[in-house]
Amino acid sequence: MTASLPHIVLVDDDADALDLTRRMLSSERWRLTAVDSPREALAVIDQEAVDCVVSDVNMPGSDGFSLLDALRRGRPEIPVILLTSYVTLDDAVRAVDRGATSYLPKPVTGPALTEAVRGALERAAAQRAVAGEASGVKHSPDAVVGRSAPVVALYGTVARAALSSAPVLIRGETGVGKEWVARAIHRYGPRSSGPFVPVNCSAFADGTLESELFGHARGGFTGAVGARKGLFQSAHHGTLFLDEIGEAPLRVQAELLRVLQDGLVRPVGSDESVKVDVRVVCATHRDLDRRVTEGHFREDLLFRLKVIEVTVPPLRARRDDIPLLAEHFLAHSADGRARRFSPDALAELSRREWPGNVRELQSAVLRAAALAAGEVILARDLPPVVRDERIAQTTTEEPLSLPVLWEKLLAHGVPTLDELELSYVRAVVARLGGNKTQAAEVLGVDRKTIRRILARGGDDDE
Repeated sequence: MTASLPHIVLVDDDADALDLTRRMLSSERWRLTAVDSPREALAVIDQEAVDCVVSDVNMPGSDGFSLLDALRRGRPEIPVILLTSYVTLDDAVRAVDRGATSYLPKPVTGPALTEAVRGALERAAAQRAVAGEASGVKHSPDAVVGRSAPVVALYGTVARAALSSAPVLIRGETGVGKEWVARAIHRYGPRSSGPFVPVNCSAFADGTLESELFGHARGGFTGAVGARKGLFQSAHHGTLFLDEIGEAPLRVQAELLRVLQDGLVRPVGSDESVKVDVRVVCATHRDLDRRVTEGHFREDLLFRLKVIEVTVPPLRARRDDIPLLAEHFLAHSADGRARRFSPDALAELSRREWPGNVRELQSAVLRAAALAAGEVILARDLPPVVRDERIAQTTTEEPLSLPVLWEKLLAHGVPTLDELELSYVRAVVARLGGNKTQAAEVLGVDRKTIRRILARGGDDDE
């Protein structure tokens, strides 16, 4: 909200209905401006700070939906509540699809309208906080950054998720920033004063993830010389972030389901359960519905985890954010020096497809910041992978399909699968500037697999 009283604009061509709406909201500490057309509402919004719009749908000329569309294009941060005397399913779907915060039938009661406006103001405030757009607030290093339409929509989803305590499932490709979204949900949620405990489910060998999450009793298994508290207990009154939940073994999934249902954790080797109060946020780059069909993921657990679903867009779907992200990562580079990109460098960054998404861009920016000689980072200071892609784009007449590439490869002999695997992993690692962790993320495997394949070819992991 603004620093002064929240400013609500009321729009209706019926003078009596407009006066009734104003009187319903007059008991709140809000500033109310009543106008009789969408055109006048837009004029007020152009001149003054507005926190919410309450508009009738059916008006002559420009109706409430036209006003909603205009605000979504020019001022998407302003919540819009639509009122109508002619409620239809088509219009309700249309209102939600176009971004209306609420769609209420007339005659609306005072408490219902007041609650709708109050909720809209709270969600807008949370959304601004998630976006880091409040006056004087600087983005933290792990902030979700961007102003493109997909990210603005993401801000709204994250803000609504933050206000709840329900489980959240974050979907998205590797490297899009799913953990940043999870941290934002925790930071702006009711458990922000509690711990945020992240764990990558793919980073543990079979049999160890269960102990990490739920803890173990002394003698619970070979080598358990003492009792150990699990991550669920460490996240008590906070948030447990389970990254790559699709990699969790089925027996761990069964225990997770029990914790979500009962709030009880049973350490490995113990007969006693421990009560925990934890919000679970999960993330995956896999198609969990397909994993369910294949028998690798429990359907009942999936239903429990996806009470709220958040999809993080890939970087290629938000290319307008690349310069903003690059500047953000540069501002938080390790050396802390004041630097900036040249226009040519930003243009080079914006041209790249970034298969590793935001994380790959971050790695490229940090490397350029570390190696650039001056205060201005030039295009030639960028990693070779960025410059080489531009050269490849300008010298390749047409893209080669995979069948054509295989034909060209087989024309020079038939390599073994091991040879193909080693050669491909080497090429991907080289393309990503030697970053094996990032290569593992792009290829959808863990870093140990990359190391094992490279070691087979005699490559030094250091």
